[in-house]
Amino acid sequence: MQRLRALTAENIGGTETVMGAPPVPGMEPHPLAERIAVIGKRADGSAIEAQALFFAKDTVVYQVTVVGSRLDAEAVD
Repeated sequence: MQRLRALTAENIGGTETVMGAPPVPGMEPHPLAERIAVIGKRADGSAIEAQALFFAKDTVVYQVTVVGSRLDAEAVD
């Protein structure tokens, strides 16, 4: 999970902001199981945003990511 989180920020040249723990029923407790937001820039300099959710269920790690020029908070939720 740590590497997936780092790559999410690196891929868009931003830093992560923790938004809290994900409410995923049945997920395994883990200190890196969180939702993050990242604001970065594309190669052409235009803004890009991402929100990502990281969690584990049994022995599988999941990443759910939404990326766009501007994210609608209600749609992302």
